[in-house]
Amino acid sequence: MVVTKVAISLPPDVVHEIRALAERDGESFSGWLAEAAARRLRHERLGKLNKQLEEEFGPVDPELLEAVEREWLQ
Repeated sequence: MVVTKVAISLPPDVVHEIRALAERDGESFSGWLAEAAARRLRHERLGKLNKQLEEEFGPVDPELLEAVEREWLQ
């Protein structure tokens, strides 16, 4: 996998919690953040898709939306 190294600034308490969770789960700090960012991006994409569907077809059935969220936002 190709990656780009970036520098970010986080509050110390957030860094501490992320390190603890990553260590607990056997992940790297960067891997934990990358996975969290990917989840947020999926959430944004789902929201955009939902908006497009509602504009074209009307409200999306809440049960369908809930099922899609379970699949996409794992």
